[in-house]
Amino acid sequence: DQTSDGRHYIIMKYVPGGDLFELLKPYELDSKLMPVSHWLPLLRQAAEALDFAHSHGIIHRDVKPQNILIENDNHIYLTDFGLGLDMSRGTVGNAFGTVRYIAPEQARDSRLAEAKSDVYSLCVIVYELLTGVPLFEGDLLQIASMHMDDEPIPPRFHNPQLPIAVEKEIMKSLNKEPQHRHASASEFIEAITTAVKNDDTVSIVGFGTFLLRERAARTGRNPKTGKAIEIAASKSPA
Repeated sequence: DQTSDGRHYIIMKYVPGGDLFELLKPYELDSKLMPVSHWLPLLRQAAEALDFAHSHGIIHRDVKPQNILIENDNHIYLTDFGLGLDMSRGTVGNAFGTVRYIAPEQARDSRLAEAKSDVYSLCVIVYELLTGVPLFEGDLLQIASMHMDDEPIPPRFHNPQLPIAVEKEIMKSLNKEPQHRHASASEFIEAITTAVKNDDTVSIVGFGTFLLRERAARTGRNPKTGKAIEIAASKSPA
């Protein structure tokens, strides 16, 4: 809207629950992974929001945990369409997005972003949630280059007790070529859901926690914060 003196403003709903990034912080500080049962329903909603935007010709181009706002009842809002690409109006723009989650084609040229670019970014979030580590690490240019050229480390390297079926779905949507990814964000999340249901979800979460604690025990530091910590001995779940 616009004030009487010509100044523009936007009125937005206040979402008291914070965002997915903030929700993750307590788990990271305690060297734990968020339970799959907690984040999967949230990302299912995010996927539905992305598919709705895509069906109207809008590409988000900046899907990341900070842009998934969560109300106290766990209803989510996908926000910050400031980098959005409106295909129907022919607006292309050259905004880059957040390099940690950017798709290879978008890293090359943001005007090349398509619906499956958002699917890739959503997949990067899932990768982090299931492994506790970023897909790629380095400075901004290095990470962008890795998205374009480097093959991702399979998530089972970081969390060997992840079901092979889960890894398969993740690697599919991390493909460098958009046409080889899942057809939609919801299709990707449903594929992950099916793969998780066909295995022991508790062992996924439990081993992820064990893995991070073991890594911290070896280094003497929290793997997410780099701070020195003391962690009691932990045993791998049976």
